[in-house]
Amino acid sequence: MQSGPKSGVPERAKRLPSKSGVPEHMDALHFMEREDAERLFSNDLTAIIDSDDYVAFDQTPDSGKSRTRLNRERMLRALLSAAEQARDIDNDYVTIFLTDFLDRLEKILTLILSSRDSGARQPGGGPQFNEQRQAEVRRLSDELQGYVLLYGMCFFYVNQSDALSCSECVHSGERPCYWQLVNNRIADILGYSIDTLQNDWEPREANAATNFYKGNSEFKTNADAFKTALYVPGVEEQAPGVFKFYSVAEILKNENHFAVFSTRQTAQDIWKHLLFHLSPFGNRFGDYKLTSPQLTVFDVLNTPPASPPDCVERWSFLDRWNMDTIETMLQEQVLGRLNESQDSKMLNLEIWGNRRVRWMIHHYPTLSLGADAQGNNRINVLGRKANDHVFVDARTVLLLMERIKESALKMSVPRFQTTVWDGFSALKVKASEDILTITRGVLSAENQENVMLLALPYYLPAQARLPYDKTDPDAEPRTLKDENVLTLPRLLDYIREVYADPKGSNWDTLEQRAIINQCQTIVGFTPFDLHFKSNFDLLKQTQAAYKEQVPEDQQDRALVSDDWQTLLEALQGQFADCISEAMESLEANPEIFSICTSWKNLVLPVNRKLYIQQFFQKVYQLEPTLPDLENSIEQILQKVYQMNVFPSDPEEPEEESAGGFKQTTKSLCLALLYCAYYSEEEYRSAFLRDICTWWQEEIWENDPGKEGLLRYSAERTGLPVEELERLYMAQVRRILCSVLSGTKSCLESMGDLSRAKGVINSLPQESKNWIQESIRKFREGIES
Repeated sequence: MQSGPKSGVPERAKRLPSKSGVPEHMDALHFMEREDAERLFSNDLTAIIDSDDYVAFDQTPDSGKSRTRLNRERMLRALLSAAEQARDIDNDYVTIFLTDFLDRLEKILTLILSSRDSGARQPGGGPQFNEQRQAEVRRLSDELQGYVLLYGMCFFYVNQSDALSCSECVHSGERPCYWQLVNNRIADILGYSIDTLQNDWEPREANAATNFYKGNSEFKTNADAFKTALYVPGVEEQAPGVFKFYSVAEILKNENHFAVFSTRQTAQDIWKHLLFHLSPFGNRFGDYKLTSPQLTVFDVLNTPPASPPDCVERWSFLDRWNMDTIETMLQEQVLGRLNESQDSKMLNLEIWGNRRVRWMIHHYPTLSLGADAQGNNRINVLGRKANDHVFVDARTVLLLMERIKESALKMSVPRFQTTVWDGFSALKVKASEDILTITRGVLSAENQENVMLLALPYYLPAQARLPYDKTDPDAEPRTLKDENVLTLPRLLDYIREVYADPKGSNWDTLEQRAIINQCQTIVGFTPFDLHFKSNFDLLKQTQAAYKEQVPEDQQDRALVSDDWQTLLEALQGQFADCISEAMESLEANPEIFSICTSWKNLVLPVNRKLYIQQFFQKVYQLEPTLPDLENSIEQILQKVYQMNVFPSDPEEPEEESAGGFKQTTKSLCLALLYCAYYSEEEYRSAFLRDICTWWQEEIWENDPGKEGLLRYSAERTGLPVEELERLYMAQVRRILCSVLSGTKSCLESMGDLSRAKGVINSLPQESKNWIQESIRKFREGIES
């Protein structure tokens, strides 16, 4: 180990780069007291070096037991020597170590940079000299890697627990954590080094596909050896198509947070892992309440919700983040290769097979676990310390339900336990060997220390009744046994089926039916929907009058076209213009958009035929000569006016604003907004609320294992039975919510409804953003 006299240390220290890349004096560093240094080197480092985890993290090409032992002995001797020199020259070990680190790094970079000119004639040059230089680069990089990994591992364990930390790692007053100080300095130095070399090893832009490096093949070999030894390849969350290189020290910095994207082609394939750095959200999720655009998903995961509504919104947001991020990674890194050559389609195992990333996903605590529906793509958001719980998205919950089905068939297990989910820390207990543990994905040992019991029994109470019309005295309820729904997987499938299509099964309650009926009524007011015979008849009458009143050479050919698609598009465009005009007038009164958040608030026109007739007359620019309808226009308009929903438009005459076509279109405009943004959400909430109520009344209350479950949980959690029941029902709701997440409701399957939504989707994006922002502010006002 090299070190000079005391006077030489500051000169070397001046070359240490700061975060900005500018050299900085070492005088700014705090010095470690002598007794702390002695205790550090005699106790903590020895424990870390002897740790099996360090051996696993030490990635050397030919590492074996003898090689590992020599590495330990070499590093321990070097660091003990540094401690002794620190005492001898009355200096701190931080300065000694970083000075020696810079000396070693400078040797490596000098050799790498000199290989750029290996084609030129040099004294003693030639192929043999180049090979010797490459071997020296590998050797020195391997040695330097040992130092970086050692300090990184010390810092990692100090972050995780206090078991290996000594007094210098306890923040008190002005005293810093010296492990963190050293690690951060190493990260800055290596970041500076990689940035310096980046321009030299990148392919020339014009020849990017030919693997032609600036310099020569030896320079590429040496640069690759340096990168492999000291850096981990990965990507940024916001730029997943561009690879970067992160030093181990950079990964371990407290302010940096990472996740791992894992993929496989089939269930039989081996997993491949890619590190990615979590990026600030910025404006990517404008519809979610973020206190700052600089936050990442790590911050959201470590911020508990303030209220039950916040909990629901937070879970939905994190679920969407996992789904969107997996899809982005899949498109950028896997599916995007389908059009490439056969060789390029294969994932680069130097990147995707990196042992350090694999080590991280098995040893770093997981804060969030997400998956796709098939379970072949996953995301683990990693943290320094394990929380009492892990966020699992809807698709991971469904995969757990599949695992329950597989395990129960093999082992006939009635109850299950799994990792504690986000929001259910109060249910955590120590894992029992008598209860089968169900997991999906990779979690650290810390994550697996605590589990929670699942409230769902595999075998269901046969006497439990399916929903029925309780207002009908002659109703004969059917039981689960009658429908052969006797196991948990069969019931979950059954719930999906009736959610997609009730088929008169009485699973659709009065509110669900009301939502469906309201949407069907709204669809009926869209004039371009010609499935209604009355709409079709009115159109034919209007076309006939148009042809009589307007000369043929002046007629709009689209409005008289015999091609139904052409005619339909023309009517839809005209209707969209009417809605857009009505929307502009509504924007003067943003509070009115609160009406469209629920079917209960909507005020639809009284007579559909009248409105359709008025629309056709407007489109074809005809006088109202068609026959009167069942009710007089005056009566209809008076009814609408009496509702007093909309303010009068000062530009309209009083008698016209009382209920004319424009006012009716405003009412319909809000109804269409409800269809586009809130109908599915409200229907799903109503179904979920009703099914949870039914579950508690029929499944939970008739479950023969309920009392044993509550007694077991109460003994181990200390919670009262009432609180346990509330939490277990919330757990059931989370599972049922996940079951519904991948299923289209009967409302979503209404083809006519999708055409009605298309009218809103055709509005300018600025208008849609403004409307949603107005509604969001209204909802926040209610919550506050």
